[in-house]
Amino acid sequence: MRGVSLLTSCPVPPTLMAWHPAGGLVLVGGGQGELMGLDVGLAPLGLTLVGEDPCPASATLRLAQHLHCPGGLEQLQWAWGTGPEAGLEGADTVLLVYHGGPLASLGFRLGCLSGGQLGPGELIQQRLRCGQVDQALGILGAMEWSIMGMECYRALTSITDHLLRLDLNQAREAQLEAALGLFYAPPRPLSDNVVLEYREPISKYARRFFHHLLRHQRFEKAFLLAVDIGARDLFMDLHYVAGDRGEVVLAEVARQKANEIDAEDALTTTFGNHDEPHSQLGGSNGLSVSTPGDSRVDSRVDRRVHRQVDRQVDRQTDQAPARPSSQESLASRSAVGSNKRLTMEETNNWKLSTNVTQPWRQTDIGLVDSNDKVLDNAGQLKVIHFGLV
Repeated sequence: MRGVSLLTSCPVPPTLMAWHPAGGLVLVGGGQGELMGLDVGLAPLGLTLVGEDPCPASATLRLAQHLHCPGGLEQLQWAWGTGPEAGLEGADTVLLVYHGGPLASLGFRLGCLSGGQLGPGELIQQRLRCGQVDQALGILGAMEWSIMGMECYRALTSITDHLLRLDLNQAREAQLEAALGLFYAPPRPLSDNVVLEYREPISKYARRFFHHLLRHQRFEKAFLLAVDIGARDLFMDLHYVAGDRGEVVLAEVARQKANEIDAEDALTTTFGNHDEPHSQLGGSNGLSVSTPGDSRVDSRVDRRVHRQVDRQVDRQTDQAPARPSSQESLASRSAVGSNKRLTMEETNNWKLSTNVTQPWRQTDIGLVDSNDKVLDNAGQLKVIHFGLV
């Protein structure tokens, strides 16, 4: 069971208790030979001897009227096997031991509908056949989802199906809310595994409850349930039905909620699929530079900086001395190379002073000056011009 404390009133002072092996029933014995049955939700079970007219007003079976014994009950014991292959087939008989005798055996005729069992699921089905929905909800509220999850799910669906077949009124509406609330708002939180396993099938019953409310024109309750579920199609159904019934304000509010859900879904999809584009700048020499940024403002700044750098390099190149002849010494060509390298350093210093952050990694590429030729003389120096790509 769930470990939730339950309280109930007992018409007789209890002296003995015996739980049924299936866990759905407990027998309470009084000092004067009274017997009382309670289900796992601590709701009384009517006990009547065979051949007697059922008395719904009394939930106590008084055996002292049928047995002559000087003392009261001393022991209650359910008869069931204890071996490794023992089952619950013979667990519908209880042994009664009285002080000073006699011994009595009390058998429960459960019928074929319950399969001869007294478990929580069988008791819930019997409660529903008798129209005792509140008692069935009490049994379900005492069951543990983490131990008997499938039995809890079957019990919940049985109660919900039973109520959805009937016309809606305030009592049944409250019972449907209580049934679904045992999963969505339980007294003790359910484990994550249980929620993930049964969330989807139980949500289908919540949607059935929503449309059940719409058919009976319970628009306000349906709107609150749609908010809890958070589905766009439910708000649109409410929008059309409420509009047909003349509820213009509620229909408009439902449409706005549907649009809000659409906007949230679109925003989530946009952020989930967003990926920063990458472009490549290529030249005639087959080289490319990757740019991770995609801002057009940065692109305009980059082009302006390129043009300024090119003009500065052209001015420095025009002011450089003419290329010496092949008969000049190695020192003169080294001086010319130093002058051009100094021009590159000045260009880089000017480039850094612009305080413009480049979105790419700068790569220095060496290009051969078209005016310089490699001479046959091994002592000649090839001039390398460093430009900016």
